[in-house]
Amino acid sequence: MHLIKLFTLVVFLNPFFSKGQKEESFNTLDQYLATAAVKIEKEAIIDNLGYFINNDFNKKKNRLKWFRGSITTKKGEVFKDLQLKFNTINNSLYIKRNDKILKVSQFRISEFSLIDNGKVRKFNKGFSVPTTSGFSVEFEMNAPEFLRFLMGYENFDQLEIASLTLGSQDQVGRIDIELNTNVSDNASDFKKYLFSRSGIKSVKVDSGSSDTSVNTFFEVLLDYENFRLLKWNSKRLSSIDV
Repeated sequence: MHLIKLFTLVVFLNPFFSKGQKEESFNTLDQYLATAAVKIEKEAIIDNLGYFINNDFNKKKNRLKWFRGSITTKKGEVFKDLQLKFNTINNSLYIKRNDKILKVSQFRISEFSLIDNGKVRKFNKGFSVPTTSGFSVEFEMNAPEFLRFLMGYENFDQLEIASLTLGSQDQVGRIDIELNTNVSDNASDFKKYLFSRSGIKSVKVDSGSSDTSVNTFFEVLLDYENFRLLKWNSKRLSSIDV
């Protein structure tokens, strides 16, 4: 049986913006949608209502509920007074326009807003949740000696260490290092350095990955100068045996 689980993630981040190609300017919404959206059938939304922030559906009238809102293109053009729906599974925005339903490319939008019970909810992208990497090292030397060796790594100052736990068992020392960033590209270098010294018994690397990227829409709860409080509206599908 499939269950839908709702996760909300509140993060404090500085924006991380990516530079893209220049976007073409459009005078009207229809001109913009002609190149930035594709038509879909209503049934595609009805069959997956649970994936959307607003999932109200009038069965008698075969009518979906739409939010009023606006979108801002990557070029900075703003189109207002639209009928919108947001799918948190595929991170996609849908527009009802002239009795047609259009799915807008997320790569052509920088932000959008929804009016929910009179309250404006703003969604923006350009943020990414940092991933972590972990190293577990077992060594046969005293702790001070190992730490001196560790700090001798030429890129040690560039490692953003979130936590470092040192211990020992059965005369074998162990250190667990968690880094704030995903160092998968540099993990082999660091691992090679660790194994360059006799007395290193084992090195295990755990490099995580993130479900978000700079193209993921986050709801902006607070925007004050260089500080933003963000909420990631994300749903996941899982299956269990019953």
